[in-house]
Amino acid sequence: MTFNLFVVEVYVEAWFQAPFSVYAPANDLHLLGQLTSYKNPTICQATSVAFRRHLWYLSELLVCCAYFDERVGLEERREMVRNMDTIPGATPPPKQALRDCDEKRPLSSFVTTSTRKFFQILQLPDSYLTQNVETWKENDHYQEAHRIVQGLKVVNDCAERGVKLIQEYNSIWTNDDQQRQYLLQLVQQHRHVLSDCKRTTGVSGLTGQPKLM
Repeated sequence: MTFNLFVVEVYVEAWFQAPFSVYAPANDLHLLGQLTSYKNPTICQATSVAFRRHLWYLSELLVCCAYFDERVGLEERREMVRNMDTIPGATPPPKQALRDCDEKRPLSSFVTTSTRKFFQILQLPDSYLTQNVETWKENDHYQEAHRIVQGLKVVNDCAERGVKLIQEYNSIWTNDDQQRQYLLQLVQQHRHVLSDCKRTTGVSGLTGQPKLM
């Protein structure tokens, strides 16, 4: 019953919002606050410690996603812009926020000069950063950048499904380790030979190919 309450009160909302890249920094900070203040001490300790190992979107680079989260207040986004020009960043910037970071910190406190590299890496237009935040939504460059950032994959569903698929595939065909290695070599060979899934490519690509022994 205790766990069910936790799922309903905290986890469900975080689960359904997890795929939205522009919400990721604010959601992570909000969830961290919920976990560290949860009423059940055992769940509070276990979940908050575990989640602090996954604060990727509060890093100096990925916190940039919050620039496109229109739930974030105007003044907070103004502070984010100021910090990107004034707060020195780490070199190289860490991949995630420190595990002991204060969950009560504002999003802007995670922004540094290193955050600008996010725009450079994704080649995002950023001319609107010098304009009033209130006008961003009408700016064509902002809309273009918003579209790109919104399309980023921020959950590893594809990777997890891929691992599960290969595990099931392996168990169906053989339990012999040596034969499994041959099977993986065959898959690798086919990927090298076949550039796409068209029938004509399959016929021309596989004709005359040597067989693995």
